[in-house]
Parts: sequence; structure tokens; C-alpha cells
Amino acid sequence: MVKKIIYAFMALLITTGCSVKNQEQKKHMALRLPPTATNAVQSITTINDGLFNEIASSSEETPTQCEEFKITDEQAKKFFSSAIMVRREEYIHAYLPSRCYAEGTLQSMRNEGGYWKIDRARRGLIKYDTQESIYFFCDDCEEEIFYEACDLDCALGITY
Repeated sequence: MVKKIIYAFMALLITTGCSVKNQEQKKHMALRLPPTATNAVQSITTINDGLFNEIASSSEETPTQCEEFKITDEQAKKFFSSAIMVRREEYIHAYLPSRCYAEGTLQSMRNEGGYWKIDRARRGLIKYDTQESIYFFCDDCEEEIFYEACDLDCALGITY
């Protein structure tokens, strides 16, 4: 009986996934975390920008290119107010990372201190002092410092 339920559930997931007709429908079907005050940032400080991560990606980005990724405190704060929260699995597997990133510290509206990281591919992370980690993607960020938004399907040339 349990196997039948599992198979039925898998069939439903496959059918639903295969019936997505376009990128906009796919975007709305993605499981997103509900917006909360978690990403409400009271203050933010950029500590380092223009950084290069050797192992973050298979991209052809160079340390010299990453030096151009300069982000202000205001841009970082705007990123977290505009970005959507995503599950850790999405952050790691669905959105392609950039080797170029910036990092800093923050104070949340809940009066929690923490660390933040934003990469040039519009992915972000907040890790609070409590060890709680929250992951972000900003499809709506229009700043020229970011690359065009692209998920794994986009990178593979898959269109809907």
C-alpha cells in the first residue's frame, strides 16, 4: 500500500513537472519560503567585495574580473529587501553560482547580528549569529553589477 502511494505521488510530481509550458509558470510552481521579517535588515556593512572563490563555480571568471564586483552597503541592503527566500537545495542546485562575491555583517530588525554574502549571479546568504542560515535569489535586482538572472535550465539552453 505504501509503495502505491509513493508511486502515485512520484507520478503526480513527474506529470506536473512535465506539464510546465513556460518559464513564468515554472517560476510560480517553485516551492518558495514565505516572506517573513527574517530578511528585514536594519543595518548592513560591506566588509569585502570584489572577492574570488576558486571552487564556487565552473565558470570562466577570473580574479581580475571579480575585482570589478563592487557592492555598496545600500546595494546590499536593497538586494535583501528585493530578493526572494529560497530553500537551501534551490540555492545550491537550481541557481548557478558566480565566483565573484562580496560579504559583510548585518543587524536584523529582530536585533540579531550576522554575516551576509552576495554573489554576482544574484544569489545571497544570511547566516545569523544563532547559526540560522537563510538563502536568497534576486530575479528582480536591476543593478548593473549583477549578471543577468539565469537558473540551471537557462544555462543549459532549455526553454519552455
